[in-house]
Amino acid sequence: MGRKIDIKVVSGVSAGDIFHFTVEENAPLVIGREHDCKIVLQDAYVSRRHTAIELAPEGFFISDLGSTHGTVHMGFHLRPGPEGRRALKSGDEFKVGDTIFSVHFKTDLAQKLEGKKAGASSVAGKPGISFLTKGRYPLYIGLILALLLLLLMLPENNEQGSLPAQDNQVLTLPEERIKGYWPLKGNFAPGLIDTRHVDKVRFLLPAADLVVDYEYQSEAPIEVFLDEALIEKLRVNVDIWRKRQMVVRDLAIGRDRILTLDNTDYPPKTPAGDLPLKKWRVRNVRIVPVGQRAKEDLNAALTEALSYASRIDTTPESLFLLVRSLQQCVVEALAEAGLDGVDFELDLEASLPGRYVKTDPGMDSAQSAQLDPQALTEDLSSIVQRREQGLAAQFANEQLRDLTELTAKLDTELWRRVNSRTSAALRSAEMKNYIAAHDHLQAIKNMVPDETDFRWTMAERRLNDEKIVPKKVRINPKKFRREE
Repeated sequence: MGRKIDIKVVSGVSAGDIFHFTVEENAPLVIGREHDCKIVLQDAYVSRRHTAIELAPEGFFISDLGSTHGTVHMGFHLRPGPEGRRALKSGDEFKVGDTIFSVHFKTDLAQKLEGKKAGASSVAGKPGISFLTKGRYPLYIGLILALLLLLLMLPENNEQGSLPAQDNQVLTLPEERIKGYWPLKGNFAPGLIDTRHVDKVRFLLPAADLVVDYEYQSEAPIEVFLDEALIEKLRVNVDIWRKRQMVVRDLAIGRDRILTLDNTDYPPKTPAGDLPLKKWRVRNVRIVPVGQRAKEDLNAALTEALSYASRIDTTPESLFLLVRSLQQCVVEALAEAGLDGVDFELDLEASLPGRYVKTDPGMDSAQSAQLDPQALTEDLSSIVQRREQGLAAQFANEQLRDLTELTAKLDTELWRRVNSRTSAALRSAEMKNYIAAHDHLQAIKNMVPDETDFRWTMAERRLNDEKIVPKKVRINPKKFRREE
C-alpha cells in the first residue's frame, strides 16, 4: 500500500509550487532531467536521474543516484548509492541542483489513528455492537472527552511511575525539537516537547569531520559521550538556553558514531518518590561537515587560517571563512592530541575581547564592530612559532585549548552579527519595509555562504516567507530598491 507525500518547491524557479504523489514500495519517486522522472528539472547541475525518494516499511528515505553534483539533505551531502540514503521526516528540506524542496507527509502515528477511526466506523454498522449505536455514541464521546480533560487538570507528578514510555532510539540529525525531561503546564504544539528521554538522548553522527551545534538546559550535570568516550561534563544550567558546539574528528573507521547526552541524575540516588526528578532538555541539534577536503596536517590548516585572519572583514564572508578554517585546525589538533572530539560553549551574552575589535562609526548597527587582523594573526602566529620550535607534541593540549577558545569567540561574533541582521529584517517587515528586510536576509546569506549551515538555512526560509519578504520583492528587488 502506498503513502501520500507532498513536495514543495522552497527555492528555485517554481518557488511555492506543491506536487502531490503517492509512493509505492519498490517504486521510488525519481527527480532528474529525464522526461519520465516524477519531477523533471531543466537544470544543468541536475543529472538525468539525480535523486530518489523511496518508501520502505520503516518510512520514507532519500538517496542520491550517483549524480554529478550531489544531493544535499538537511545540510548533509548524501553519499551516492543505497548505502548513503537517509531517513526523511515530514518538514525536511533537500536540494537538487539549484532547487530546494521540502517534503510533507502524515506520520505513522497519524496514519494509525486514521486507521482506527476507519475501523470504528466499519464496526458501527455491524449488528450486536450496542455501545456504538446511534443513540449512545455521543454519550461515550462525551465521557471520553471529560476523562481527557480531567487528566489534563491533574497536578504534575514527577515520580518514576508516572513517566511516559521511554525511547532509546538513536535519532537522526538535524533535530530541532526539544528532547529530554522538562514537564510544562499549558498547551504546546504537538511534538514540540518530547519527555521520553529522562535518562539520555542519542544521535547518529555520520562518518566525517563534523561540527555539532546544540542548546541545553538542566537541573543536573549532563555528560556528553562520543560512542563510549566521555567528551565533556556540562554544568547545571536552569536559567537560559546555553549554546554549545562540538568538533568531532573522523576516525576513518568507515562507520557512523553515536553522540549521547546523559542525565547524571537518573536513576535517582534516592528511592522513587522521595524527590522529584531533575529536569533537563536539549534542542536544535545540528551537524555541519567541516570542509570539503582533508588538510595534510595542522601546519597546513594553520597557514590557511593565518591567510584568512590577515584579510578579516575585507569581504562579507571573511569571518565565516576564518571560523571554518579554525574548525579544521581544531580537527587536526584533535588528531595530534589523540582525542575524538572537543565540546565548548558559545556564550552569546559575552562580548568579544576588546583587543580583537576596532570600531568604525561609519559602519551600520548590524556590523558596528570590525575585527582587528593584527590581533588575530598574532595569536595564530604564536601557535605556529611554538610548533617551529619543536614544541608541538609537548603543548598539544594547550594548542587545542587555544584554538577552541579562539574558534568559540569568533563563531559567537558571527552569531551576533547574524542575529543582529535577523532582528533588523523582522523589524523592517513589521514596518512593511520589505526591501530592507530582503537586504538584511540576503546579507546573512552573503556572510554565511554555505547552504549546510543553519544560519544560511534560516535566512533562506525567511526570504521565502511571504509575511517577511513578499514574492514580488524577492523576484525583482532592484525595482523596489529604486522606489525606496
